[in-house]
Amino acid sequence: MDARRVGNGEWRIVERNEDFALSNNQLIGRKNTYVYWRGQGNRSRMTRWWMHEFVIGTIFRPTMVMNTILTTITMKKIGDFF
Repeated sequence: MDARRVGNGEWRIVERNEDFALSNNQLIGRKNTYVYWRGQGNRSRMTRWWMHEFVIGTIFRPTMVMNTILTTITMKKIGDFF
């Protein structure tokens, strides 16, 4: 499982490498989705905080070596995950 430990919990991946492409199948980039879990191990609890990480593909930046990453963090308002 992919997890990123931070503070008093961790971001756990729920969707990995969802591709975005143009109509001619050229890759624009990929999206990963994470959910924040408060606590660690068996005592952790899922929260309503979600993070979407977008990695831009090389089609739009062919001369750059490093990946361009945009991250958004939002709180889900639908339902209660506790």
